[in-house]
Amino acid sequence: MTIRTAVNDIDLKFRTKRLFWRMGAYARVEVDLAGVSFKDSFKRVQFTDVDVLGVRIDKDLTVDYYIADCKAGKNVSAVERIYWLRGVMAFFGATQGYLLKTAVAQNAKELGAQLGIRAVSEPELGAMETSMGINNLKARSFDPDLYLSVQKRIQNLPSDLQDIYTYMRYRYWMERSHTNIVTLIAMLNRVGDKLEPGAIEHKLLFYEALALFSLAILHATGATFTESGGDLMSAVSVYLAGGARGYEHRAKLLNRISGLVGRNILDEGVRLDASYLPELCDVIGMLRNKASEASEIPRYIDAFLYEVVLDRQRGNFTAVVPKPDPITIKLARDVGTFLVSQSGVDEGILAELLSYGA
Repeated sequence: MTIRTAVNDIDLKFRTKRLFWRMGAYARVEVDLAGVSFKDSFKRVQFTDVDVLGVRIDKDLTVDYYIADCKAGKNVSAVERIYWLRGVMAFFGATQGYLLKTAVAQNAKELGAQLGIRAVSEPELGAMETSMGINNLKARSFDPDLYLSVQKRIQNLPSDLQDIYTYMRYRYWMERSHTNIVTLIAMLNRVGDKLEPGAIEHKLLFYEALALFSLAILHATGATFTESGGDLMSAVSVYLAGGARGYEHRAKLLNRISGLVGRNILDEGVRLDASYLPELCDVIGMLRNKASEASEIPRYIDAFLYEVVLDRQRGNFTAVVPKPDPITIKLARDVGTFLVSQSGVDEGILAELLSYGA
């Protein structure tokens, strides 16, 4: 896998990540949107890429997105990028877009305002950073050099481990959250015995997966927020199938297979529901009971990866999360422990998170 990074824009991207972070979002740099085409064989087709994607989770676990396009070059049409940005916003259902350029003409600013896009020049970005109190915020989470070194490390991973990162980078944002829950567990399960707790590249891969997995679980928790007791188990089961129609289709398919083979395959260990459904419901129940604290889990995991796991000596977790909430940390551990238990990964890979603050 070859990682593409526009180095010329990288500083602007990480300033934007820092901006989105201060706005309360979990932010990812260089998100690729890709699908699959078929002509003689299957192959990945990239649709477009997003420079910075912010995911803001409210206290009731509803989700909003911020989309940013960062262009340091001068020979880029702001108007064209605004129209492109509006399309990407529509795909995500984002309420706010940002175009960040070295300079932005007034006509582009006015057009952007009509479309829910804030067009910001580099000097104006500096003024925003000062007003938000982040102009002097230095942290490894917002360090483009660390990010670039991470990308190089990923390219050194074996192909079966790179497959997981490829999914997270290219496919995750094209899929619905129920698919991401099932897929990340299955992909990690296939390589669980290969992930070594002492290998920093393996920790990197797992924590990246954990952040995105926690985001998918928060989506599931929000979707089943009003269910309780036995109804929660049923609601989560239907959610994992993609909805009532998907669950019905799955049940009918298993019944047809039973008819074809002349016996009830459900009596032979074939399951209509995921084997981890009860444990998943337990985690969802805990997140729902502490929804406000749970909403911060992806941000905590991302900051923890860059400030503690990758660079304990120079990292500064409390610079990014000034007052770490022990409940959020506990819930992040619960999600992490669930993921390692269902994927066969050695729990030692979570050693830093499990011992933090202990």
